[in-house]
Amino acid sequence: MPWHFYQLGLQAPEQSAMFEVSWCVGLYVTILLIEFLPVPFERWGLQNAMYVWRRWSDTYVAFALTMFVYLLSRQLAYAVLSAVLFSFLAWTFGARDKKAEPIMLAIAAVTLSTMHQSSLGSLFLLMPDKLAPQWWSPVMPISFFLSAIAGGTSLIILIEMWIAKGWKRPLRVDQLAAMGKITFWSLLVYLVFRLGDMAARGQFANAFFGSVGALFAFEIVSGGLVPLVLLSRGAWRARPALLLAGTLLTATGVTFNRVNVVLFAMHLKGPMPQVAPLPYSPSVFEWGISIGLIAATIFLFGVGARLMPLLPRHEATTQGDRFL
Repeated sequence: MPWHFYQLGLQAPEQSAMFEVSWCVGLYVTILLIEFLPVPFERWGLQNAMYVWRRWSDTYVAFALTMFVYLLSRQLAYAVLSAVLFSFLAWTFGARDKKAEPIMLAIAAVTLSTMHQSSLGSLFLLMPDKLAPQWWSPVMPISFFLSAIAGGTSLIILIEMWIAKGWKRPLRVDQLAAMGKITFWSLLVYLVFRLGDMAARGQFANAFFGSVGALFAFEIVSGGLVPLVLLSRGAWRARPALLLAGTLLTATGVTFNRVNVVLFAMHLKGPMPQVAPLPYSPSVFEWGISIGLIAATIFLFGVGARLMPLLPRHEATTQGDRFL
C-alpha cells in the first residue's frame, strides 16, 4: 500500500527481508533519477543545472548510503562511520572536471540494485515445507543473487539488440560479445553453485521425477545448459543470431526459475484442516496490470528516445553492421 510509505521510516524490524528490499528499491529509484538527469539537461541546454548535478550528485550518494546503513541497523555509530567512509569516497572520486565520470553514482547503482536480489531469495527460506526441494535451499539468497547477474547481463544484450533493430542503428557486436562472455561466466558460476548445492544436500535422487521434476529439467536444460553451449565460444558470441538465442534463453531461464519458485513449485496449504494444496492463478486484472506496465514502459522509452538524447550518437554504417 503506497500510502503507508512513511512506515518505512518509523518501523525497525530486525528480521524482515522485505524491509531491506523496500529501502534498496526506494533509494535505487532516486539514484536512477540522478543518473538520468544529464539527459534532459543536455537536451535543453541547462548548463547551470548540469554544474549543480556534477557538484552535488556524489554528496547525495554519500547521504543515501549512510541513511540506508542507519535505517537497517538503527545504530548511530555505524551511520557515522558510513558517513565518514562515503564522504571520503565522494571527495576522492568527485567529478572535478567535465570529463570525469560519476563513479560514486555507479557504485551506488550497482550496490543498491543487487543487494535486494539476495533478500528476495531470503523470503522463501521460511517455506521449506511448501517449496519443492529442487528450488528450496538454505543458500537460496546466494542462488538468487548469482542468477540475477546472469539474467541482468543477458537482458542488457537483448535490449541493445531490440534498440538496434527498432531504430535501425548499428549493432555493436564487439561490445555485446564481450557482455555475452560475462553472461556465460556468470551463468556457469550460478549453475555450478546451484547444482553443487543440490548434490551436497542429496537432492538429485528424485529431482527429475513427476511434474515438478519436468519443470526442473526444463529450467536447467533450456535455461542453463543450452545457453551455456551457445555462449561458450567467442566466435559464436560474435554471431548475432547465436548471441540472441543464448541470451534470450538465459533471461527466460532466470525468469522461469522465479516463476517456479513463486508459483509452479510452491504447494500452499488450503483452508483448515490444511490437507489439500490451495490453487492459485492470476486474475485477468493482474494480467492486465502486468502487461499494461510493460507496454507503458516500452511506449515511454520510445517517446523519450525521440525527444531526448538517450541513445549514443553513431555514424552511418554498412548494411553488414546492422542486426538482421
